[in-house]
Amino acid sequence: MLPTFIFKPSVMHSLASGLESLFSGTSTLSGQAGWMLFQFASSPQFRLLGKDINQICQMLVRLCEQGVASAQAIVFRYYDLHGKSFQSLHPTWLEVAAAEGSYYALKSLRGQYPEKYLELMHSGFTIEPDLSDLDDQAALLRCCRLGDYAGCKALLSDGVSAFPAEEGMVSPLHWLVSFKDAHQINDLLEHLIANGAVVDACEGSEGDFTFGRLTGTPLHWAVWHRNIPVLRALIKADDDPKLSDLNRGLFIAAGMHFYDMLEILKTWALGLQNAGRERYEWRTALLCVAENTTWQLPRRLRHGYANLPTTFERTMDSILTIYEPSEEDIKILFKAAVAQNHGLLFQYLFSRFNLGKRIDLLNNPDFDPVAISIGGGFRDIFELCIENGLLTPESGHGTQGWKALQVFCFIRQRDPTFARRLLEIGCRVDDVSDNDQAKWTPFAIAVSVGLYHIAIMLLEHGANKDHLLGWLGGQTVTMNLLQNWPDIPISRLKFLLEEIPRLGFGHITFWGWPGGGGNLLYALSMNHWSSYTAGYRLGESAKYILSQLADKSCLNKIDKLGATALRMACANGNLEICRALIEAGQDVNLALGYSPLRNAREWMDACRKREKVAMQNRKCPGSERRLAKTLRERAEEVVQLMVNNGAVNRGHLESMQNTQAYIASGQWQKPSLAVNSKLIWPSIYLFMYGSC
Repeated sequence: MLPTFIFKPSVMHSLASGLESLFSGTSTLSGQAGWMLFQFASSPQFRLLGKDINQICQMLVRLCEQGVASAQAIVFRYYDLHGKSFQSLHPTWLEVAAAEGSYYALKSLRGQYPEKYLELMHSGFTIEPDLSDLDDQAALLRCCRLGDYAGCKALLSDGVSAFPAEEGMVSPLHWLVSFKDAHQINDLLEHLIANGAVVDACEGSEGDFTFGRLTGTPLHWAVWHRNIPVLRALIKADDDPKLSDLNRGLFIAAGMHFYDMLEILKTWALGLQNAGRERYEWRTALLCVAENTTWQLPRRLRHGYANLPTTFERTMDSILTIYEPSEEDIKILFKAAVAQNHGLLFQYLFSRFNLGKRIDLLNNPDFDPVAISIGGGFRDIFELCIENGLLTPESGHGTQGWKALQVFCFIRQRDPTFARRLLEIGCRVDDVSDNDQAKWTPFAIAVSVGLYHIAIMLLEHGANKDHLLGWLGGQTVTMNLLQNWPDIPISRLKFLLEEIPRLGFGHITFWGWPGGGGNLLYALSMNHWSSYTAGYRLGESAKYILSQLADKSCLNKIDKLGATALRMACANGNLEICRALIEAGQDVNLALGYSPLRNAREWMDACRKREKVAMQNRKCPGSERRLAKTLRERAEEVVQLMVNNGAVNRGHLESMQNTQAYIASGQWQKPSLAVNSKLIWPSIYLFMYGSC
């Protein structure tokens, strides 16, 4: 059985990769892995292998060659469904599966190899009892299996017993499904019962619907074989059936979408003495109709693709004439439709129950059909969400109201079909949620998760590669990536700094914080994480960004707040960034107010105090002591690095004069209105001149 939960795309692809490796090997698990992979690939619930029918058919053949019984049972029928030639298939596969009782294999064998079919029907099945010592009963079983009316009649007239020769095995009455003529069926049934046949003789209560083998009573066989005359005859002969047998018959008919059989069983159930609707499990039958994991492949094998919509609707209609689903039932059905990519059920619910007005179902941020359909690659549900108004250019999704293109990118859906469709219906390429926690543009998200082909497609449709988001006038996409991801892979930066220009979309701006005049290196300079762990590669990122600068003189430009990237790095004890900037030619004394060395020393003093407190406190954890020591050592290295490269410590008066001279020169650009506020200026003053 397929899992009924939804995998994240990344998990699914990882699982598929593992299964493919097992399947291609010689492990004893190869067949099991291959069969699971086939189920994933052939199921509408999962987007694997691109749904390439040629690949799926080749997989099925290989499974047959490995002796996987389920594959051998369905391979001919599956090929027939998709118009494939039987040339590469072996009749032996059918013979083995048919002898085990597979309905699909038996039908395929009869159609493709009639002589082998007759040979099997004469010789017997492995699911039948051994009657080698009971010639007459063996002959009766064979005649019933062959549909030989005259032979059966003669043996029964001679008094041959029809009582099951072995408990839990197939009896002559089960093989009544071999007959089609209603007169012959009724006549034989009367004689079989007279000769000891048991109407509710059960050979088991399990069944493998994918393999095509159903165990149970003659009634269940009649439903499975969809033999209406036999079903009517058995109903007529049994006026007091076991409730469990009747319910199971209902489940089989409902699950397989045998609406005609369901109607007959329903009428029978309601017409029995002491019958009442509450006696029968109509709700379970309804869920069987809706379920699309266990039953979906058997339904396709029985009905073909073209008939699936009709059989589904008629079966649903039949159940709903007898059972009124509760509010909870409708919620369960709706969730099943989305989670199982069951487009027929989804649309049926909208039409039958007017779900377009059910706010309680559709406005549930914990279960968003749009997000689930995109994440699972469910194109049918995705299109139905658009058709029914659940997905529009303005719609928000999830608890933070993400826009559809944002959802597509952060879910990491690799299939660009969804993004193209969203753009077709009018979703704006840079549109973001109104929620402050969901402000990253689709392009920014696509780059962050490594969906470069999606990022390029968004650029082709006009995405702003330097879109500003965040406070203080906003930072660019690249700036935000550097700020929020200390260990950002160089591949992301190479895409932004090299690939985008190469493709003709122009260079991203070096000024990642235009409102404050800050460049991309500020994001690394202000990032304190490198002080806590050596795992983050801020130094490498800085060196790479610097290597892409054709003119490094821009480093020696004071920003709108009077600082430089080096000053920011000094104030945070960021040793690696300080070293990289100095090596690139950054002026170690450039800044308004106090020099960067003053900031480095203030940070060093703070670290020394922290270490002193940690060492004096006996209850202080060892991790805090080690961290405090590391921070102090790094802060001292920064100060020494600055001094070794000519840094000076300007006094208060000298700092004031330095600032006045720079402002008088006309070189300083004031901050933008977004930054120039009464909340920011006190911080700027303290940063330039300290608390003195």
